[in-house]
Amino acid sequence: NRDNGNNGVDAWNREHVWAKSHGDFGTRKGAGTDIHALRVADKTVNSERSSKDFEGGGTPLNKDEPQQDCPTCKETNNTFEPPDEVKGAVARMIFYMAVRYNGDSNS
Repeated sequence: NRDNGNNGVDAWNREHVWAKSHGDFGTRKGAGTDIHALRVADKTVNSERSSKDFEGGGTPLNKDEPQQDCPTCKETNNTFEPPDEVKGAVARMIFYMAVRYNGDSNS
């Protein structure tokens, strides 16, 4: 159930693993559209994560729907911890983007 502007509980959307607000890379060709930085995300969990930095620790998500969809996710006011099974993928995506686009004037 792809997110087409609805608020369905099973909706999904495209997530920039490194929040666009941290890099200001927009959606132009290059970093903003690199498939290596995008992944499918549960809409409620993605909304709860917002633009928080990744970091370990915190408390379980406190809103019912995101907590049900990601029971092992944790957060603080400024950070978000994804489930253990995706931490390696997240780290590889961030590492790739840092190496590929660091200092690139087209990023």
